[in-house]
Amino acid sequence: MKSLAKTPFLAEHDVVPQLPHLIIVPGTIQTQWEVELKAVFLPQSVDILIYKGGKARESFWSPDGPFYSSKHKLGSRIIIATHSVGHADPNYIFLHSNLS
Repeated sequence: MKSLAKTPFLAEHDVVPQLPHLIIVPGTIQTQWEVELKAVFLPQSVDILIYKGGKARESFWSPDGPFYSSKHKLGSRIIIATHSVGHADPNYIFLHSNLS
């Protein structure tokens, strides 16, 4: 059995990649997560994006949608999605994860 202390967290990487953060939450507390994140971060320091999936997914990922129209670096974008959306759209969400 490998020791966790001997297993590098980032494998072959030396730094944490600057990619968007995806937070999957229960639908009942999605708004609470948004409010809490806005309370923690300085105004305009990150983009907190709500991903609704379904019919709204096309507009979310379109060139003029909230994700690609963000002026922040990828590492300063936080996407909040519900469990049900994450379960229904996992391939669509991760299709856009090759952003480096």
